[in-house]
Amino acid sequence: FNRAWSLAPEMAEPYFGFAGLLEKQGNRIEAERFYKLGIEKDTLGEHGGDCFLLIAECMDELDDTMAVIRSYRRLTEYEYEDPYGFNLLGLVYLDKMQFDSASFYFNKALQMDSLDAFTLHNFGFFYFLKKDYKKALQHYSRSIEFESQFISAYLNRGICYLKMKYFV
Repeated sequence: FNRAWSLAPEMAEPYFGFAGLLEKQGNRIEAERFYKLGIEKDTLGEHGGDCFLLIAECMDELDDTMAVIRSYRRLTEYEYEDPYGFNLLGLVYLDKMQFDSASFYFNKALQMDSLDAFTLHNFGFFYFLKKDYKKALQHYSRSIEFESQFISAYLNRGICYLKMKYFV
């Protein structure tokens, strides 16, 4: 990050990189300062979202779930009109089988875009894990309705039919 910053101190990415590193080292106050600097440098709003996603991915590789959650929350603040960050937060909580939190974030995403195929698919998976295959099936079918090429939704809908012992 030092080299990137020394070559292009006007770019946002090195600041986000420093922020992620500082956060991983436990220096959250300094990390927040660098996140803010990155956001200030990203005057067109073109790089922050991608940087938050990359930081979350790195933190996930390091099994730091709380840092992943913080990165996705930053994403939702940065791209506040896009349901994607809320979907990702829902998936993190779903992975931890924290259904109330997962539902909260999926609902926030649906409030932003009730026709979002990704959100509907994720809610289908939510219901699948809760073994409510009928509701899962409904969500997968709605997902396909809005995104006809959504392969995962077709596959998961088929698995629901198998679980329900519905063979045609």
